[in-house]
Amino acid sequence: MHNADTIKYFGLCLTTDVTFTDFSLTTDVTFTGFSLTTDVTFTGFSLTTDVTFTGFSLTTDVTFTGFNLTTDVTFTGFNLTTDVTFTGFNLTTDVTFTGFSLTTDVTFTGFSLTTDVTFTGFSLTTDVTFTGFSLTTDVTFTGFSLTTDVTFTGFNLTTDVTFTGFNLTTDVTFTGFSLTTDVTFTGFSLTTDVTFTGFSLTTDVTFTGFNLTTDVTFTGFSLTTDVTFTGFNLTTDVTFTGFSLTTDVTFTGFNLTTDVTFTGFSLTTDVTFTGFSLTTDVTFTGFNLTTDVTFTGFNLTTDVTFTGFNLTTDVTFTGFSLTTDPHNSIKMVFN
Repeated sequence: MHNADTIKYFGLCLTTDVTFTDFSLTTDVTFTGFSLTTDVTFTGFSLTTDVTFTGFSLTTDVTFTGFNLTTDVTFTGFNLTTDVTFTGFNLTTDVTFTGFSLTTDVTFTGFSLTTDVTFTGFSLTTDVTFTGFSLTTDVTFTGFSLTTDVTFTGFNLTTDVTFTGFNLTTDVTFTGFSLTTDVTFTGFSLTTDVTFTGFSLTTDVTFTGFNLTTDVTFTGFSLTTDVTFTGFNLTTDVTFTGFSLTTDVTFTGFNLTTDVTFTGFSLTTDVTFTGFSLTTDVTFTGFNLTTDVTFTGFNLTTDVTFTGFNLTTDVTFTGFSLTTDPHNSIKMVFN
């Protein structure tokens, strides 16, 4: 294998299989302007310098398997009409996936990274799966425009995670997060279901600027730091289930036109519900709290139900503006 100062593959136009196997490079590698109509396999990379994949135009499968890199990797300007698989990455430097335009499945599996990962400007019309991430540095998912399912599964992270500018028209699932640093979900614009399941977090969580027209489910939170839900604009159901929290929880600026359910809270710190503007039912069920609870600035045109409170501290309901019979619209049952 050549080990020149720079290795470049330009303008490949292939009509049969291509395999790049057991690369061991100590200098830059550039793959530019691929136009392929058959399978491409990159297997067993061991690199100590930059790798760039630029301007892929493919009509068949692409597989990147067993990367072991100690320098930057950049995947830029993919235009693919078939499956793409990134499997078994073991990286100690930055990874950037930029400007993907895909019409088939994308799978990122078994990442073990000790540096930044950036997924930017995805435009996808098929499934996307991020599975088995084990990361010790920042992860950024920015500018997703998707028309099919997105799954984030089995994250094990010890640094910040940012999901920014999602524009999705199908299901989104965040499952099995185990995080010890901040998590931020910002600027969601979704027209289908969103599920956050099995969070185990020891740092701040922020959900900001949701604009949703379908169901949202937050299930099985186990948190030891602040949680903030801000600026929800929803036209369908919202469910918060099985919270186990030892720090503050804030729900701010809800603008909802459908049901909201808060179920099975077990909290040992303050809870604040502020600035609700709702035109449908709200249910708070099974609270087990050992600190203050504040409901402030409700503007509701339908029923509110508080059921099964088990509290050892103050409860405050402030600034309710309701347009139904108070005897029917506010129902409180304390254990």
